[in-house]
Amino acid sequence: MKKTLLVISLLFLTFLFTPKEASAFSFKFPDFFSFKFPKPTIKPSATPKPSVSPSVSPVPDEVDVDAKYKMKTHTLALSFDDLERVKSVSIFLSYDSRGISQGVVDGFFPSGVKKFKKDIFLGSCSAGVCKPHPNAYNIKIQVTGFYNNNQPFTRNISIN
Repeated sequence: MKKTLLVISLLFLTFLFTPKEASAFSFKFPDFFSFKFPKPTIKPSATPKPSVSPSVSPVPDEVDVDAKYKMKTHTLALSFDDLERVKSVSIFLSYDSRGISQGVVDGFFPSGVKKFKKDIFLGSCSAGVCKPHPNAYNIKIQVTGFYNNNQPFTRNISIN
């Protein structure tokens, strides 16, 4: 039924928009179908002033992340700066040690502080005993988070 209506509609539109001399049929709408479209009125307007919506904040300053591998202590020292407008930070860390891939997931909530430092131990801990993963290499750090206005950010760092 729907296909039949579609075919009839298409035929109707074809006859409606085909010039009369090209068609053996001619069709005219009855007068009660006529409708005159009003002419569009274009009013000159002043140059719009840029405005900032209250729900959208400008992009905050970029978050700075610095990473240093401390071989003696088997830690990765991370320092963060420009965190005033950041509400959450997640850290995804992967590295290799003795040919085995390892990983660490961490994070924090800055709570309005400007700077933050964090040391991450590159090793395994169990029952209060920690064993380092010596000579870590191919260290990849991905720092992700959200500003207070819910805009996301990502920083990628590699240490080989």
